[in-house]
Amino acid sequence: MKKIYIISGEASGDLHSANLVSELKKQNNSLEFRAWGGDRLRNEGVTIDKDINELAFMGFLEVLLNLKTILRNIRSCKKNLLDFKPDLLILVDYPGFNLRIAKWAKSQKIPVYYYISPQIWAWKESRIHRIKQSVSRMYCILPFEKDFYMKHSLNVSYLGHPLLDEVNKFKILNNNSLELTIDKDNHTITMNSSYTYDIDFLDQWQALINDYKTQYLEACENNEGAVNDIQLFDNFDNMISVLRQELK
Repeated sequence: MKKIYIISGEASGDLHSANLVSELKKQNNSLEFRAWGGDRLRNEGVTIDKDINELAFMGFLEVLLNLKTILRNIRSCKKNLLDFKPDLLILVDYPGFNLRIAKWAKSQKIPVYYYISPQIWAWKESRIHRIKQSVSRMYCILPFEKDFYMKHSLNVSYLGHPLLDEVNKFKILNNNSLELTIDKDNHTITMNSSYTYDIDFLDQWQALINDYKTQYLEACENNEGAVNDIQLFDNFDNMISVLRQELK
């Protein structure tokens, strides 16, 4: 049985990690997972060592005020990895923390894969040297990122934007055959008897899509290789609008 450890430090990383675990299980249901993450990963049956709600430090001042906690988290993460002895470590975005763990994991001979590239092409490009030293393979989500990493001789694969996974779940919205079960007492929505979501999570979805849309537009403006496929984000906005309408 192969053991995989995942580190995601934010809600978006938890969502994308959960989709990744779901797909990996389809290919090999004997895989064992542990992670730093949230409810999305828990719903996939992943054992969570540290919840993302304990990791949200925003801005320089908050980071400074919580420096002891952050350093303690790094030590805790290293211990979790040593105890679990994973065959593979998958880091999901969250570069401020994950790049530090990547360097240490490499020294422990733990293979490191990075899913959702840090945006070093936009700022702090010098970090490419740290990534080359510690990351075995990079999995990127924007098309021009593959060329960027290939230019620096890093093993890289382009997977496409993970929000497509969410949009594809709701393609049924387009043909008006969506079956919704809304439980207002428990604040959940179940769609086609398959996907259950918290009603309160709609706001987080909206914030997430707005953030990615801004990043994507900047990427398209600053990089000739970027594909300006805004339809992806518009589809997601439409999906959220339909759900809000159903809740009225």
